[in-house]
Amino acid sequence: MSARFAVLVSSSAGNSSYLDLSGHGVLIDFGVGPRKLVRLLDYLQVTWDAIRAVVLTHLHSDHWNEPTLKLLVKTATPLWCHADHIAQLALRCQAFRELQNAGLVHQYQANQTFDLGPCRCTPIALWHDVVTFGFRFDCHSDTWSLGYAADLGSWAGELVERLKEVDVLALEFNHDVQMQMESQRDRSLIERVLGDDGHLSNVQASKLLGEILRRSAPGRLRHVVPLHLSRQCNHPELVHTSVAFVREIHEAEFSIHPAHPACPTPWFDLSPRLAGCLPQRNR
Repeated sequence: MSARFAVLVSSSAGNSSYLDLSGHGVLIDFGVGPRKLVRLLDYLQVTWDAIRAVVLTHLHSDHWNEPTLKLLVKTATPLWCHADHIAQLALRCQAFRELQNAGLVHQYQANQTFDLGPCRCTPIALWHDVVTFGFRFDCHSDTWSLGYAADLGSWAGELVERLKEVDVLALEFNHDVQMQMESQRDRSLIERVLGDDGHLSNVQASKLLGEILRRSAPGRLRHVVPLHLSRQCNHPELVHTSVAFVREIHEAEFSIHPAHPACPTPWFDLSPRLAGCLPQRNR
């Protein structure tokens, strides 16, 4: 079975990613409108009817979109989310209630693995200012794994354990601390972003990546995809430099592709690779 992953879009304006398992699609978040989402999928030559499940990380408006929920209802697409998400969306959104009435809303729990057809998914509780989860996706035959953590303000060893030994890691590198502190943003926003329940800085994310590498087999990690880069308080070059430094320290061999705020990343192959075959570095 072939397996590949791409980030469709990632920023404070909208987030969504896609896992393709031999045509069986899993959408991670849907923080943009349906027309834009369909265009992003089309860029990767994927049609909406390939989506077999949607998983939701949390309820900030850049991670879910009400008109797109209506499309889920129209196309009878199942949605997986936490009990807290279910309670809030049921109060706020008619389209969600329609999805519930159709039996298409499924509940996940922290650290409780559930089945998504060709793979299994384990929700990982994250430190953020609303109930938020990352995910680990594993092939049933244990030939590949994907780690995904998009919004978190801090981390501890348990998260490292959940994200170690993955082939592709999509991880938040939100901001440069100095740029954040010197920005013209409202002070309350700066304090929120820098807080333990805010967003990871380049330094924090780099330390997390280093710990994941330290606890993983050499050569296991093939691709790192930095997520949710702040457009005002970060820059792809800064992120690339931070990740490349960690790569050099750990003598690792993985590609680095920061996610873009407006267009998809390349596909990242998750299929089992030949023994001794390492990914080609980009820069």
